[in-house]
Amino acid sequence: MAAKPTYNDTLPFIKTPWEGNPLDEKKRYRNLGSFTEWGWDAVWRWQTGPRPYKEQKKADRWRPDLVRMQDRSSWPENGIAWLGHATFLIRLDGMTLITDPVLGNVSLMKRKTELPIQVRDLQGIDLLLMSHNHRDHCDLSSVRELTRQNAGLQCYTGLGIGPLMQSAGFAADRITSAGWYQQFPEINGIRIYYLPSKHWSRRYLWDMNTMLWGSFIIQSPQWTIYFGGDSGYDRHFKEIGALFPSIDLAILGVGAYEPRWFMKDSHTAPEEAAQAADDLQARWWIPMHFGTFDLGDEPVSQSLEILRKRDAARMSQESLARAEGSSGQVEPEALASRWVSPPLGQWLQLGTGLSAGH
Repeated sequence: MAAKPTYNDTLPFIKTPWEGNPLDEKKRYRNLGSFTEWGWDAVWRWQTGPRPYKEQKKADRWRPDLVRMQDRSSWPENGIAWLGHATFLIRLDGMTLITDPVLGNVSLMKRKTELPIQVRDLQGIDLLLMSHNHRDHCDLSSVRELTRQNAGLQCYTGLGIGPLMQSAGFAADRITSAGWYQQFPEINGIRIYYLPSKHWSRRYLWDMNTMLWGSFIIQSPQWTIYFGGDSGYDRHFKEIGALFPSIDLAILGVGAYEPRWFMKDSHTAPEEAAQAADDLQARWWIPMHFGTFDLGDEPVSQSLEILRKRDAARMSQESLARAEGSSGQVEPEALASRWVSPPLGQWLQLGTGLSAGH
């Protein structure tokens, strides 16, 4: 028999009807829809099975471009910068947020790209958003560095993750844990919501799905940003798009998607991420979760190549000319996918649109 749904009773719901996060009979968190929970036999099948991309992957030397970042004195008032994988610096009205911080190697996984900023320059950060507890998103040594050099740092995360954050240096009163469809306390005019994703959680052998996973909406008076965390494709993207009908920018995973039979429920493939951006009705979107760690069977350059081919297939030269019009400026609504993949460390400044700045 399933356990009673759970939530943070100090935070408001933004969806009705909604009783809280569903739990299974072992009081473990569940997804909204179906999810295949693989065991170690499936991992063995993957690791010992066919590897159709093996030679292509070995020959692929592509890496994301990188721009060296300066300290915060040069950061824009409103902007976003990719630090690698799922780690982004976000500036909204002068407030600084960081998502899923991983600043170096993780366990046995070595970074394929450098961090574009010195760790000592990651100061003046107000809020850390932690989507879930997987080690390529929740690196405790990185969190310790950030708590050490950002005395006022707060953490917004999912149910059950608070003790993990305390072990990395956060005081309990600086952590707020939410269930899906709950709103965190407003900070400096910035509203943040915790929302579903299709995924799972585990840190050790014994804690499967005992900590929640999810995504975030981040809203300033001018901008609405969606950070997707880790997710397979499912109906929650459309539901979130309906709840927040004016998403300006979505950040969505496009890596670690092969083999599909194993990864499909956990990570969106590039085509699925593009569809998710459509479901969210996002004006622009940024691909993430590729190019930094080797987590899937696909070659590192394949994610963006698939997106480029998708664009080419969906939009003819005639429609591109119509989109450009007389001004030469392409409006995002006229493009097939509306995605932009900035170099690591390059600030995309948020104004009436996205513009590059260092």
